[in-house]
Amino acid sequence: MKRLLCVVVLVLLYSVGQTAEIDKQVEQAFTHLSKMYSEKYPVKDVKTGLAVLPFRENSSLAKSKELGKTLRDIMERIIVKSSQIFYLVERENLKEILEEIALSQTGVIDEDQIVTSRNLVGAGALITGTISDLKDKFDISLRIINVSSGTVVAVEKIQVEQNELVQKNEILALETISRFGLGINFQWSNAYIKSPEDYFLHFTDVYVNYRPFLWLNFKLGGTAMVFNILASEADADAVYPKLNTHANPLITNLDYDGGNLSVVSPFVGLEINHMFSQKFSVSAGASFIFGKADLTQQYSNGVFFDDDDGLVHPMKTFRIEQELRDIWLVRLESKSQYFISPRMTLSLYLAYLVGPDLYVERSVVNDDYREFPHEGDPAPLEFRNKYFEMSTTLLGNGSDVEDISFSNGFAIGVGFNFYF
Repeated sequence: MKRLLCVVVLVLLYSVGQTAEIDKQVEQAFTHLSKMYSEKYPVKDVKTGLAVLPFRENSSLAKSKELGKTLRDIMERIIVKSSQIFYLVERENLKEILEEIALSQTGVIDEDQIVTSRNLVGAGALITGTISDLKDKFDISLRIINVSSGTVVAVEKIQVEQNELVQKNEILALETISRFGLGINFQWSNAYIKSPEDYFLHFTDVYVNYRPFLWLNFKLGGTAMVFNILASEADADAVYPKLNTHANPLITNLDYDGGNLSVVSPFVGLEINHMFSQKFSVSAGASFIFGKADLTQQYSNGVFFDDDDGLVHPMKTFRIEQELRDIWLVRLESKSQYFISPRMTLSLYLAYLVGPDLYVERSVVNDDYREFPHEGDPAPLEFRNKYFEMSTTLLGNGSDVEDISFSNGFAIGVGFNFYF
């Protein structure tokens, strides 16, 4: 285990080291651009406003990974961190600049429009550039433009390994999320499990998620699991095995009104995350729920046998409450997440369910009748006679509650996450 942790740490350190080299290259290029700009336009007492425009992506890989935004993020951080002659014009103001001088989001600049536009929300200079393929590297061209004259003051070129810039893109995307590492998640899903009856199984999860690392997410909260069995018609002989031994039974069919099982449980889990871009991520993980459950079923009609007069009597309702052994459930999960913004995501959720078969610990027939213990402690003879050897684990049309299994089930759903 220690060896594995060491390998993981070394891989992470290597990735960080490689992406730090990109930062160094961009910073050196920016230093050269700044020096040449200050030689032509000497800085006075106040710093000059500098806006970073979108970079043109002349590469299919750069477009698919949105690496122009990555370079823009790197450049903006460098300006804030180390520039002695420029201050960064915020992107909110830059949006107004782009609209005013009609710049496209591909980074194409109409220099005539720059010259004619004099109110650029404090921007005295602009930086933009292009990203192009060069075998297994990216050729990056950076240029700085003086707004008042509309002229390109200086140009710098650097070359970086393609995989290193892609790694940097992933790190920046995860850093954006990690700044808001504590969040709340709402998740809804339907599940499909082995059951002898028509059913509807639904999960509602509400939990807080926390990212101690960029790639790891812990989850803690609560889950409400609802299991509904749909109404149907049941054969009276299937529910009452000994009913046909009595002459002229009053009913042959039962109106089964369905059943309901609900569990409110603590929820714990973890996820391993991978960012494909600043807008899209996937994760794999597991969650665990545990709780106590009762299954309640009801028929609109039923019968019982009265020993005193030897007759079969009708019941308007026939209610069975079955207390189940504690339910535990593991969900092996996969999630695809789309970032609406750095703080909000929508997700598609898939899960494979692992859990036990249901086990009835005791059954109660109607509220005013005695309990039917589970097999091994059989129901008293008087009650078995009264309900014509009805099973204490009865489900629906004569099938068995304990045939329901949560193992090998599947769940699909959607989620919404908000980072604080």
